[in-house]
Amino acid sequence: MRNITVYTLEDMRKLDPKVYAKILKRWGESQDDWWAGGDVMKSISKVLELCGFRTRRYEISECGPSWIRVEPLSGQDPDAYDLTWFVDMCKQLGYTEVNGELKFTGLCLLTGYCADDDCLEHVFKALQKNLTMTEACQGLAKVAQQHCEADMEQQRSEETMLANWENLEFTRNGIAV
Repeated sequence: MRNITVYTLEDMRKLDPKVYAKILKRWGESQDDWWAGGDVMKSISKVLELCGFRTRRYEISECGPSWIRVEPLSGQDPDAYDLTWFVDMCKQLGYTEVNGELKFTGLCLLTGYCADDDCLEHVFKALQKNLTMTEACQGLAKVAQQHCEADMEQQRSEETMLANWENLEFTRNGIAV
């Protein structure tokens, strides 16, 4: 039987920063699945529903083009909804208006996920620029992509690696055992 010495991540960081950096790189490369994607799409779906749409198809990517195609809910003409309607709807949800600007408080009143306010704010700003409700809602792909990029960066971070691999042990070469 052969004995090998194993090290925690903290030990490895002090013992050999180059091997530790390789472990961190391996962690980052292993993170290719967007953990929060479902939560962001729930927020988008809820905003679309409030605005009279449902998602027909979408593609959200961290590094490529992202898009959302929407279709009106049965019996609705969402492009008839304007900025005034949207502000009133947001106020009914509990958001406040100050000097013609909606205040998105971070309470995320639709699904409880942080994308709620970002999605509503995006639609609000698009309507302020005189875009149609369809154009404003299809632009939610940009919000989803921004969340995807930020979430993937966080997932690949050293902090997340330490939280997920804190109980792993490694050989002197950085191989997990």
